[in-house]
Amino acid sequence: MQQSGVTPNDFTNPLTYTVISENNYTKEWTVFVSVLPNHQNDILSFSFEDELNTQLSYDIVGILSDSTVDLYAPVGTNLSNLIATFVLSEEADAYINGVLQQTTITANDFTNPVTYQVIAQNEDEKNWMVTVHLVTRQIDERIENISIYPNPVKDQIYINYAKGFELFVVNGQGLQLFKIIIKDNQFSFDVSNFENGIYYLKFSLEQNRFVKKIILSH
Repeated sequence: MQQSGVTPNDFTNPLTYTVISENNYTKEWTVFVSVLPNHQNDILSFSFEDELNTQLSYDIVGILSDSTVDLYAPVGTNLSNLIATFVLSEEADAYINGVLQQTTITANDFTNPVTYQVIAQNEDEKNWMVTVHLVTRQIDERIENISIYPNPVKDQIYINYAKGFELFVVNGQGLQLFKIIIKDNQFSFDVSNFENGIYYLKFSLEQNRFVKKIILSH
């Protein structure tokens, strides 16, 4: 017996409903459910992790807009062989010059801007321009004074010497949770209501950019 709005069923395969009228007349209805191909072709997050790139001393996380990704690396960084960590729209694939890209595996030369061709499941295409900017040593020294602890964190994150920076808190899927301008050299915020996982703290002040990956584990 099926109840409208109540009885669940598995519609992975066609399903037959037997409908019986008040006078016992029977008719069978077959229900077909088709899942449309995903049309989304976005880069949801993009970074270079120091664990995969020995030339880096910290993770570099991209700032995403409609079809561009901007990353900021210390001046002198060798950009010729970087392995990217990225998340795409579900069922989408990314190519560079016809070569399939695999997150955490494929290395590329980012000395010049690189175009990722992202193809959705329904074959819609979108080009994403990934650009790595080199920042000066003066900027690096200011960033190096910032301290963030503890990491992993359970409930409270403490940030020192980041006064004036705008802070963006982003989850592992690239979704921005909130942003705030840090007004004191000693700053903290509560993450006890966040789910366990990886988060990124993005700091921005004029041309200064710095990203720190943290792990939340209650």
